Amino acid sequence: MAQLRFDSRSKLPIIMQQEKSECGFACIAMIASFYGHEISLREVRAMHRGSSRGATLLEIVQVAMQLGMQARPLKIENNEIDSLKLPALLHWKNSHYVVLRELRAGKFCIHDPASGVVNLSREEFSIFFTGAALELAPGHQFQLKNKIPGVAVRDILGKVHGLHEALVGILASALALEAFSFITPLFTQLVIDKAISSADLDLLLVFGMSFCVLIIFQSFISYLRDWLVCRTGSTLNQSWTGGVFAHLMSLPEDYFQRRSLGDIGSRFGSLKNIQQAITSTITTSFLDGFMSLVTLAAMVIYSPKLATVAFVFTSAYVLVRLALYSKFKSLNIDLISAQARQNSKFYEAVRASQTIKANNLTAQVTTTYLNLVTSYLNRNILASRLTIAFKAFADLIQGIEKIVLLWIGATLVIQQELTAGMLMSISMFSLLFGSKIAHLADNYVELKLLKIHAARISDIVHTEKELHYYPTFFGEIKDKTIEFASVYFRYSPSEPWILENCCFTIKPGEAVAITGSSGIGKSTILKLICGLLEPNSGKILIGGVDVTTIGKEQLRSWMAVILQDDTLFSGTIAENISLFNEQYSIEEISTAAQEACIHGEIIKMPMGYNTLIGDMGSSLSGGQRQRLLIARSLIRTPSFLLFDEATSHLDIENEFRISEILAKRNCTRIIVAHREATIKLCNRILHMEGRRLKDKTNKTITPHLVV
Repeated sequence: MAQLRFDSRSKLPIIMQQEKSECGFACIAMIASFYGHEISLREVRAMHRGSSRGATLLEIVQVAMQLGMQARPLKIENNEIDSLKLPALLHWKNSHYVVLRELRAGKFCIHDPASGVVNLSREEFSIFFTGAALELAPGHQFQLKNKIPGVAVRDILGKVHGLHEALVGILASALALEAFSFITPLFTQLVIDKAISSADLDLLLVFGMSFCVLIIFQSFISYLRDWLVCRTGSTLNQSWTGGVFAHLMSLPEDYFQRRSLGDIGSRFGSLKNIQQAITSTITTSFLDGFMSLVTLAAMVIYSPKLATVAFVFTSAYVLVRLALYSKFKSLNIDLISAQARQNSKFYEAVRASQTIKANNLTAQVTTTYLNLVTSYLNRNILASRLTIAFKAFADLIQGIEKIVLLWIGATLVIQQELTAGMLMSISMFSLLFGSKIAHLADNYVELKLLKIHAARISDIVHTEKELHYYPTFFGEIKDKTIEFASVYFRYSPSEPWILENCCFTIKPGEAVAITGSSGIGKSTILKLICGLLEPNSGKILIGGVDVTTIGKEQLRSWMAVILQDDTLFSGTIAENISLFNEQYSIEEISTAAQEACIHGEIIKMPMGYNTLIGDMGSSLSGGQRQRLLIARSLIRTPSFLLFDEATSHLDIENEFRISEILAKRNCTRIIVAHREATIKLCNRILHMEGRRLKDKTNKTITPHLVV
């Protein structure tokens, strides 16, 4: 029977949070794994879906109890930390959770799910610790689970057509190159023992010409191998990048809200590391293993004594390399996380450059960014110091090995057990053996570290796609009446209901305004209608058909949606209106712009519809951006228009003209608005109150304003 791991040899893993607000659950996963129940963040997430705003201590306790652990919340002072049962969960910086692993020699070793392993002095610790702690220990229902389900590269990235044949070609060409490297010591021996010893210039010429021919073949095969690696790498890059990006774009909106832009980009960038490992590291590992055996056998044939010396020194290199694996892994995790945080802050600062300047925050933001850069560089320095120290050790080992080999080999030559050519040959074989074993050990560590990148990619590819994307209903829907039937919705089980038993109906062609105080859930209703969010219970019907059976692809083809945070893309005005769809003619694009009351301003621009609008339309005014978004929605001739404050930057005249044009289209319009003028342009008003929509249509609306 397996035993609980309470001794000091138990290892506390470092588990990095994948979402911005799941630090508490990452800490629980670390402590559970320490006691013998190895669990991934994905498994914890499946047990309890926390809020995007973070987890309370009560929620963390509930998750710990689900895992069979006993939890003891404490309020302690800094001088009482020594009495804590470690590892313990700590409340950190008023908005974060970490794990205290140990206190040794006045240093606090912290496992931070956001930044990795950190060692702090007592003074530094007291700055960040809030006084709230949680002791955790296995309870009666705690169960051991010795292994987290592995992350296989094939499961993550799928199959690539022709990959097997390409890898065989790379392996064959690389094997031929290794054969040439094996021939070189033999050639050197022949030159010394046969040509030089006999002073035979003709034989030396034959050897030289023969070796020149071999070098030509070697160069050709080297070119062939490098070309195969390039072609295979490009194929893998295209296939995997396209597949992972397509999957990323099919994920629910919740995935993007819970992660930073820099972190998602960093995860996506891990594809390159995996591709390089497939095309080079794995194939060279096979060859290094094979060639190390061949060269060792050759050395044994020449001299068992010298072969033993080479084997002993090379084994020392391998043992130290493998012993440092855990340290290299921890440093790599810290480096990747630090770089992701740095990238996130960079993207945020660039996006908000106007806000930063307007609020005189340039110095503050620059300082924050430089602190993140410094944090990354400090971790990089630690990794570099370890690499430099190991390289110095490797150079020392190799230097001593050469001296010992030369000393023993020279003795054997003097004793006439070896010839001078054999000594030169075995010295070259020793160097070849050492390099192959070193590469094999390095590649082994690199492939082990590849699990870090595979786990980061798996956060994308193992996340389930949007629900109900493909249709199961294939009939015709003529009456496109929207109906909410007892719809309940909230973002997580720990948050209050936003919609509770919400029921309403919107008939085709109606112009409906949804009103209510800010943050009450008006935008949520639009996102539910277009399928960006899923109700917790109840049904959303169109023409009496459940939208889950219609499929989101079909559903969204009927709709044009403008949400509050919608943006324009880098490109021309025409490309933005047409959404880069080349099927639309310039006449159709121009018509949509005229209906959105933006055509006159476009033609006054130097390049007209070919004007580049910059990143996210930053060169345009707020009103111009909104009208371009409206033009983009109108070009599709949708059955439903969903506008979330889509005209908030427009003047009354332009808004009224656009509303008149929309009324002539006879499509259903659902508009979230606060402005009285916007609300009056609708013929129904649904007011959000008490987690439901109530019909508050004003019967006294002036007839000529009802469009």
